[in-house]
Amino acid sequence: MNLDSLKNAIKSNPALAASLAALLLACLALAFAQGCDMRRMVKVDAPKDLLSAVDVSDPAEGITLAEADAVWADWTAWVNERSTRFRRAVDDAEGRYATLESLVNLGLDAANTAAPSLPGGAFLVGGLSLLTGLMLKRPGEDKRVFAEKKDSYNAGIEEGKRLVLEALNPARSSAAQVASLSRHEA
Repeated sequence: MNLDSLKNAIKSNPALAASLAALLLACLALAFAQGCDMRRMVKVDAPKDLLSAVDVSDPAEGITLAEADAVWADWTAWVNERSTRFRRAVDDAEGRYATLESLVNLGLDAANTAAPSLPGGAFLVGGLSLLTGLMLKRPGEDKRVFAEKKDSYNAGIEEGKRLVLEALNPARSSAAQVASLSRHEA
């Protein structure tokens, strides 16, 4: 088959000409798409609060799949940093509490030795004991504090999972946002 017979076949059969043109156009489109970064064309429907937490330039615009790995790394670093800061704050507060408790106990011990020699000292010791009792740990306090910390930790983990799932599943994300709005309005 030579070139002239191909030209004649195309001229006499318009369907063949249209099919060849469509095939040529499809090949050109695929060649063009192959040269593009397809990851930049795919949008990730990440939660806006997650994007603003990691300082994405325009959280309203969202991110592409090409940016998702970097945003994920920023998000995990942000969560780890906040968790470490919170742990340090709790440890510092516990240290201050231990110091205050020690000072109160020291004051009560000093009052116990000197109070009997004062008139009305027994009432003074009783009042100081009552005030000290308010500052000391109650029975079961450690379990209650542990349960609060555990609940707080679990809530943080669940919130992190929810945000990750929203970022990875755009269809669930919009349903979760509607549910979240309805919870906040109630």
